[in-house]
Amino acid sequence: MSNYDKEIPPEKAELVDRRAFLEVAAGAVAGAAVSGAIPEIAAAQNSGSDRGSGPLYMQTNEIQNAIIHYRRDGGGALTEVERVLTGGAGSGTFKPISGQASAPNAFEGAGSVILSPNRQLLFTTNGGDNSVSSFRVGKDGRLTHADVKPTGNPVKGKSGTAKSLAYAPSKGILFVVHSFGPDHVRLMSVDAQGTLGMRPERYTVNTQEKTDRVPTMGVLSPNGKFLLVGTTFDQSIAHTGLYPDGSPILWVPQPDGKYRVIASNAPDPDGLVLFPVQDDGTLGGAKFQDAKAASPFYIAFLNGRPDAFVIGYAVGNGCAMATIDSDGKINVGPLVKIDTSPGLPSDSYAGYRYPRMTERCTLRISAIATSAATTSTAAA
Repeated sequence: MSNYDKEIPPEKAELVDRRAFLEVAAGAVAGAAVSGAIPEIAAAQNSGSDRGSGPLYMQTNEIQNAIIHYRRDGGGALTEVERVLTGGAGSGTFKPISGQASAPNAFEGAGSVILSPNRQLLFTTNGGDNSVSSFRVGKDGRLTHADVKPTGNPVKGKSGTAKSLAYAPSKGILFVVHSFGPDHVRLMSVDAQGTLGMRPERYTVNTQEKTDRVPTMGVLSPNGKFLLVGTTFDQSIAHTGLYPDGSPILWVPQPDGKYRVIASNAPDPDGLVLFPVQDDGTLGGAKFQDAKAASPFYIAFLNGRPDAFVIGYAVGNGCAMATIDSDGKINVGPLVKIDTSPGLPSDSYAGYRYPRMTERCTLRISAIATSAATTSTAAA
């Protein structure tokens, strides 16, 4: 039996209604990233009958980065209200994760635009120059630029990789996840007016054996006690190479001459990384958890279920339900695979199972939060 078959159970072994599961996941998660050329959307939901209306925000990821503010009506139609410059730089058409000069930027968008829980502040990453911008949010949803500060990680090459944010308002701390390390997680201070401060702390998702890992996003548990970080690769594909069509080479030769899959958690059970959050907002030592399938890319807690979250897998081609207890113990359920008969999702790679098969399709799944709680989607 191959590592792939041991890692991902056969579809027939899971007696789950996939369609029902995905509908629940899409409707119940506290936020979902939109991949590709549009890096991130943020929308905060109203309570009551107008739950589908209100402001919605996204960043452009242009070299001169900007936030676009849309107004959503009750039917979900969008009208652009304003564009506000962030004061920082996006990566533009350059794709840092792979080093491609011009490619859909499918990796720099998971949680890159977030609202504070009280919807008075909005934060966004500027992946091009490794900075974070903050905005004050008016009663009408309009934005006033508050600050922009570097994360502390220098830009090496054409672009930085600051890509995901999580905010702990009680600590006044913003957690910034970068795709490239070794300093994957940096901290920034935030005051009530949105003024940002660079802090010295730095944390990694690398291990002693894996010194080139690629995280995808950071999510704070609803009780604020843990920062969960998803990963996608154990070695950066910018360093290991791509097939001619741009899909990553996932079977990579090692120093001992053997080939190894570099998709995280495949098969090593360490793809989900948990950091305890201390009383002062700093992080404790990383705890590496078994995510149960390859490349646990996306994490979203369920509405009204502070102990339950969904994991979306890039290479695993599906989702799983997971729980976390008050001590940080994580239990991940079985993988529920997406029906890939029309073609593989864009964040899945046929080369994982068949190294020479490189055709990719562009099916993408996205969702908008349906609760007042906000993570990567938020509306006021």
